Amino acid sequence: MEYVPKKWKRAQVFMVLNSGKPPEQVTSYRPISLLPSIPKSFEKLFLKRLKPLIEERQLIPEYQFGFRNKHSLIDQVHRITNLPHTWYALFESYLTERQFRVIHEEALTDWKNISAGIPQGSVLGLILYLLHTADIPTNNYSMTAMFADDTTIMITNEDQPTATDWLQRSINNVSNWTKRWKIKI
Repeated sequence: MEYVPKKWKRAQVFMVLNSGKPPEQVTSYRPISLLPSIPKSFEKLFLKRLKPLIEERQLIPEYQFGFRNKHSLIDQVHRITNLPHTWYALFESYLTERQFRVIHEEALTDWKNISAGIPQGSVLGLILYLLHTADIPTNNYSMTAMFADDTTIMITNEDQPTATDWLQRSINNVSNWTKRWKIKI
């Protein structure tokens, strides 16, 4: 299979009022994305086949603890994993031409295109995110710790100016990396 049907790539987004927030303000709501159930079953089957390959090839760095038991996500997954071409084509189909619409009470928006990112609420989303961020730059003078989408860079050195310089270099490297992979901070 190298193709994901368009209907499987549509999310309905429900706006849920946050507790204690005024309902007249847009910022008082959080989006909940619901995907069709058939694609979720497909994702579970695909993930069952994908996980052993990821583990065998040690594709997710040891310092990434979340979700575990060239200029796009698709390129990144292909570059890092070197998966079979048919899987690459399937990922590309899965991640492109996605759409969403917002549902709030009786109101319903038109379908809108999603130009980037991983589908919220999807089964594959978590592992795709880990693959997408697996090549975060590291170095010998710092320690990187990750849990899902939270990242910490730690530097220790008795000389404060040296530690500050090392930390700034690490931050600059990560900042350039986020720009290259279109990851928003």
